[in-house]
Amino acid sequence: MTADRPARWFADEWTALLGTVLESLAGERPKLTCTAPASGATLAASSEEMVGRHGAMLWWQHRFPLPGEPSIWIGAPRDAWTQLATRVLGAAGVEDDSQARETYLEILQERVAWKERILLPLGEHLYIVQKGRDRIVKCDCGHEFGPYSENWKLAASIYVRDNEEKLEEIYPGARKCDPNWMEIREYYCPGCMTQLETEAVTPGYPVVFDFVPDLEGFYRDWLKKPL
Repeated sequence: MTADRPARWFADEWTALLGTVLESLAGERPKLTCTAPASGATLAASSEEMVGRHGAMLWWQHRFPLPGEPSIWIGAPRDAWTQLATRVLGAAGVEDDSQARETYLEILQERVAWKERILLPLGEHLYIVQKGRDRIVKCDCGHEFGPYSENWKLAASIYVRDNEEKLEEIYPGARKCDPNWMEIREYYCPGCMTQLETEAVTPGYPVVFDFVPDLEGFYRDWLKKPL
């Protein structure tokens, strides 16, 4: 068995399972084709070829937690993504975009044990919530980081991988960076120790403040409702 045959089998099996999942969500099985790139081919070149045949393409990369960090890129024309999303939402009884956003926020609210209203998800485990008259960043475990207009990372537990021994734990061998030029900062919730964010920066670089969302503008211009 050649080295690429197991990878091909895995990709085909995963693609088939993805089709089954999408069929269960949308009520119809989409046509999925799994292809390996030609030798030396790049995603940009493959995408350009597909654009010529199908129009504008949107891509999603799915990474696998396996040695070598393999990944699968899923691409489809913009219209195909839109049709799929419409069918999935329709199967769930959601008929329009505004209802979809409301449903998403309701799902997020049901997942947490606390009662503060979620205004906007900030990450996989972080939310901007309304607490009394304040708007704060909160973890799904309930830990509060403070006002959303301030960098929540400054209130997080931080683990810095700034030497070869620490870097070797996640990037063994020659794959790791030079700690003299780059360090990896891992940000954890002090309440539940869930990893919330990672930064790869030069030593001494200030803690990155990702963004401050315009809550008022988002609710006024996009959701068409008062905050």
